[in-house]
Amino acid sequence: MIKYKQFLTKTIEIIKAQWKLFGLVTLIVIFLIITFLLPIQRKKSPGYIPRPRSTNQSTNNDPNPSKKPANIFGFLFGVSKKDDTVPAKNIDNTVKPPPNIVNEITSKSTVVQLKPDGTKVIQTITGGSAIKTIQGTINPNTNVANDLTSNQQVDNIRVVFKNPDGSTITYIPPGTPPDDVRWARYTNNEGKYAINYPYNWQFVYSLNNGQEGVALYPPNVNFNDPNAPYIGFGLTDSFLLPAGGNAASALITPIIVDGVQGNLYTDGPLGTSYIASIMQYSGKSFGLGSNRSTATFAYVYYYMLNSLTFDLD
Repeated sequence: MIKYKQFLTKTIEIIKAQWKLFGLVTLIVIFLIITFLLPIQRKKSPGYIPRPRSTNQSTNNDPNPSKKPANIFGFLFGVSKKDDTVPAKNIDNTVKPPPNIVNEITSKSTVVQLKPDGTKVIQTITGGSAIKTIQGTINPNTNVANDLTSNQQVDNIRVVFKNPDGSTITYIPPGTPPDDVRWARYTNNEGKYAINYPYNWQFVYSLNNGQEGVALYPPNVNFNDPNAPYIGFGLTDSFLLPAGGNAASALITPIIVDGVQGNLYTDGPLGTSYIASIMQYSGKSFGLGSNRSTATFAYVYYYMLNSLTFDLD
């Protein structure tokens, strides 16, 4: 103990005698310690601002989770919008009128009546005259912009698809049509509704339980082929989803068309899904269904649904 005190006393005397030297050495040591520790602290600090993890994100420890795959149809269909949680009331329902392309090709129309005995009455028409069906009228000289704003009641329409990764997109049509379309307007005087459709497509209609049902086929498609692409619409007692459609696995989006509530069904991503809308109207089911959602079919379906009006005077 005495030796320790003697050592400590001698050390203090040396430090007092050489305090400048010891002070310099102490500053150098402190500087070296700070210089050594600073890079370590920087490595431990995160290079990004932490954000709350979404409930639908992966819970693994990867700070940079892989991005969801891009929509491969984006270049065909314009901007696709993810809206898993966006309320319908916040959706902009403004519909820009599509181009109405009138040329030699789009001015040719085929109207086919299927009779109860299976026979067909086929009319090939070129020109702009109105055409009568059993219950309605086709007007090839309609004003598309006026038709899209002719609803008397509120519209709330979204055509929504579900991607393989679980996210959803709302279809927005491109500024340039994927195909030449001349728009005509079909008015059903018995069912009291009207809807636009591509005049240059094949218009096939028949009566079923007193209601005129219509199926539309693109030009040069064999409408006798059960696998042919089509868009169909009309009033019926029980509307069925397009062939192969399963309501149990479908994505269901509530819609309002001219004040009439209904649901829109899709069963997959844009480009491979069917599209179907069902609304209860006039004591029956009004259905508008497409067994395709390719570039042209999604485009045509979107504008047909937005042009639909009910309860005509």
